[in-house]
Amino acid sequence: MEPCKNMDLFENWNDLLVEFPKLYEKIMWEAWMPSIRQAGLQWNVKDGRIMLNIIEKWNSILTPRIMENIKEQIVLPKIIKAVEDWDPWKDEINSWFKPWISHLGSKLKILFPTIRHKIAKALAKWEEAIDPSDQGVKHFRWVLQMMEILPVGNLIKILEAHFFPKWLKFLGDWLNESGDFDEVQRWYLLWREQFPANLIKEEKIVGNFQKALEIIEMGIQYRCRGERMDFSIIVNKNYMDQPNNRELKSEINSESMENTVDLDLLLNLRSPQRFRDLVQLKCEKLGVLFCPLKNKYFDGMQVYQCGNLFIYICNNVIYVEGGGNWKPMSLKQLIFIATLK
Repeated sequence: MEPCKNMDLFENWNDLLVEFPKLYEKIMWEAWMPSIRQAGLQWNVKDGRIMLNIIEKWNSILTPRIMENIKEQIVLPKIIKAVEDWDPWKDEINSWFKPWISHLGSKLKILFPTIRHKIAKALAKWEEAIDPSDQGVKHFRWVLQMMEILPVGNLIKILEAHFFPKWLKFLGDWLNESGDFDEVQRWYLLWREQFPANLIKEEKIVGNFQKALEIIEMGIQYRCRGERMDFSIIVNKNYMDQPNNRELKSEINSESMENTVDLDLLLNLRSPQRFRDLVQLKCEKLGVLFCPLKNKYFDGMQVYQCGNLFIYICNNVIYVEGGGNWKPMSLKQLIFIATLK
């Protein structure tokens, strides 16, 4: 069917019968709608824009009732069937689904659970693609593009359930197996670059990338001690629900996602001096006092004041004085406590 065929004729009828809307609608039902129903039966959702063209070009002269009938009785059933038959591994969905969002709006909500389920299954098969020797970035980018048709909240739920747990677990396992830190840096940055601007600043996405930085920090410290780390606590925690992380949320947004200097320092630690630089940088960003104490040492190690705390650093491990004892503490814990003092 040609979308504009006989359009001039019906425009004339619309003008002539402007004072008789029911009569005009009756003519449209009987003279025009049969050909549209026939076109709908032959229409392949994935090929061609015939129904989109009909809706867009005839919109000004169709009555609301006829337009709703076309959308609900002709277009929507075909789209529902196409989504049910869609295989994310074999076919993309954006090109034929996205154009209908502006026309069908909330009518498409009934399809979101099916789309989420299919994309989640695709991601579930994809775990091996995280390996640094086969980044799987191209496939992930393709999956991420498919998810653009979903509301951001739904998209984040899929990533939290089916991407980040595997991604973080791989990172931790890799570091435990003596992963090269330069390669880790390239791997981390490559994956972070795949996330579009509308996602990279979402709190839950920020939280998961922050978990990755914590795992890297832990990996560095445990590597120095010759121990394997248990990173499951970091992977499983709800980062933004932690009280200390809510306090520092604004700092995390700026320093973890928009600035790579912390990551560069973390992943290029080659000496205690570099790790001290990292601690100092964190403190300076949050306005926390950090300075060496003159003539104060413990076991030959320089003691520093960090806020109202006293610390020294040995083999990239922070030790904090408390009650006459020195106890190891993570950089994240140190910064949080120092900001409360």
